[in-house]
Amino acid sequence: KMHFIPNMADDEIFFPFKSIDQRKKRNLLFNDQNNKLFIFGIFGSYKPQKNQIVAIEAMKSLNENNQLSNISVKCFGDKNCVNSQYVILEKIIDEYGLNSYIKLNDKKANVNQYINSVDAILLPSKYEGYPNIVMEAILCNKPIIISDAANNENLVKDNINGLTFENNNPLALAKKMYQLKNNYIVIDKKEKMKFISEHSIKNITEKYI
Repeated sequence: KMHFIPNMADDEIFFPFKSIDQRKKRNLLFNDQNNKLFIFGIFGSYKPQKNQIVAIEAMKSLNENNQLSNISVKCFGDKNCVNSQYVILEKIIDEYGLNSYIKLNDKKANVNQYINSVDAILLPSKYEGYPNIVMEAILCNKPIIISDAANNENLVKDNINGLTFENNNPLALAKKMYQLKNNYIVIDKKEKMKFISEHSIKNITEKYI
């Protein structure tokens, strides 16, 4: 008999920091002493599939509509991956005058501390399999805004643990970013425990192995 075993989430590596520790780490990583910024994190290489350009276009739209205010986007990923868009994205950010609002960073080793230091996760990918970053974000109590094309496993549920937007539509993404900033989604503890029961390494290992 065959079983489908989904990607597993390691809740011993990915977990929410205490509030005071989150603030300290956030200040250390992003120099946000007074928690004035609303920071979206994008985690993934700079290959075309990850579609960071949609987030940049969304930020441009927010800026044009005077809605950018304290919103910031921090990207983390392999700058030197095959077909990397890093240099192109940097030029577009500069052209749009968004250097103060969007920062492209190289990949980081301790992803958990960076997830804990942002307010929410963006996943604008053109497609995904079973995205680990979604599971890791939920374990850290961070809501996710995800393209409908990347959410084919329905890990993100609207207004439960995040929001979805139409794939490749920067205006739709801008709307959801502004919405989440002003109406933050707190992931329910029961919902998170249900998620852990279905996706944690320990539980899946005990069930199938």
